[in-house]
Amino acid sequence: MAKKRILSDEEKAKKKLAKKELKQFRKDFSYITEKIYATEETRSLLEKVTTVLEKNKSYTKGASPDKIADGISELEDLKGKLSDKTLELLKIKKVIEDKIDLLPSPYRDILFYKYIRDKKWIEIADEIHYDHRYIKNELHEEALYLYSQI
Repeated sequence: MAKKRILSDEEKAKKKLAKKELKQFRKDFSYITEKIYATEETRSLLEKVTTVLEKNKSYTKGASPDKIADGISELEDLKGKLSDKTLELLKIKKVIEDKIDLLPSPYRDILFYKYIRDKKWIEIADEIHYDHRYIKNELHEEALYLYSQI
């Protein structure tokens, strides 16, 4: 087992900020992905309803195809906003990946699988052939330190 690095307060703060940056990216990425999926799902449902209503041409109050078309239009606006956020997130991802790529293995692999691929510790252990507890408790901490120094 490697000797644990003793960090100054400044290094601890930088490491904490690095971890926060990586976790925030992962959280934002998951959020945007879920929002896009939900938007597509809702759009698909609205399109199905519109198709059924147009075939039958018998509408109940408030179920006109125009209102549904308005709903689809609102979803498209939301999709455009999500697209803008996605582009911003992709820029952040590129910066993070560029920094991770500068790290030596296995630290690079740990941060990549954890924060870019969102894998669990046990899955990372399978990928890089280390014990998952050692990865989580030792190597991850060193990886964060090295990342914070870039």
